[in-house]
Amino acid sequence: MRSNLNVLKEESPRPATEQTSESQPASPAAEQADTSSPSSRRKSISSDLRWKRRRETWVPIVNVVIAFLALVVIAIQSKVYIDQRKIMNGQSDFMNSQTQIMQQSLNVSQQSLRASEQSFRVSERAYVGIASLNANLEAGEIVLLLQNIGRLPAKTVKLEGAEVRVTPSGTDERTESGEPIYQDQEGSEFHWTAGEVQLFPGTPMSVAIHMRQLKEGELSAILNKKEILFVGGTIQYEDGFGNRDNTTFAFQYNPPPRERWTAHSDLSKFFNLHNQ
Repeated sequence: MRSNLNVLKEESPRPATEQTSESQPASPAAEQADTSSPSSRRKSISSDLRWKRRRETWVPIVNVVIAFLALVVIAIQSKVYIDQRKIMNGQSDFMNSQTQIMQQSLNVSQQSLRASEQSFRVSERAYVGIASLNANLEAGEIVLLLQNIGRLPAKTVKLEGAEVRVTPSGTDERTESGEPIYQDQEGSEFHWTAGEVQLFPGTPMSVAIHMRQLKEGELSAILNKKEILFVGGTIQYEDGFGNRDNTTFAFQYNPPPRERWTAHSDLSKFFNLHNQ
């Protein structure tokens, strides 16, 4: 009995759920998913390839665009630099012109200052000359009166010169400068210094020079105009501004009755005697 029951259990049919689960075929969606999987993979690969080709195509274009934009930027910067350089050059030219104007103004100011200083010195400095001469022929003495007509005292006053006595040639011959020709020439040099004594404006200073001893009859010859007496030389002094200056003088003696000393232009006879 038990064996028969076992056989019946074995031969009895399976539940419907089991049969359906084992014998039921796959759904169309699943079949379609299974069948479409390779195609989607192909589409994905194709899409990747297209993207890769597009990337390979766009990269050079992008590089070209970037390079072009870089060139544009460089060109703009170059123009900016050129404009700045032009502006700087213009500023430099303007500064140079201003410097030249300032230099010219400075030169004008310096010239004006020098002119003012020169004008001040000219108006204020010392001027020393011969105010008058007096002759004492019998004593063999000539007195020169020095005078300062400036505004500052004259310092270190010195006097150098000569008294010269000449005899006319007795002819009408004259030098190239129109001076008569003289035969004999006698005379003496003189040197005088005031030392530390200053010559103030408005205060004359007398200087006595002694003539070489007159020969016999020479005084009479001078008084009768047979012999001519000249006095000439140079006054050296400091003008009050530390500058050395000098005044040259030359006078001819005219005896009485119209006794006077006349300024004479021909100084060569005195300097020739001084250099002998």
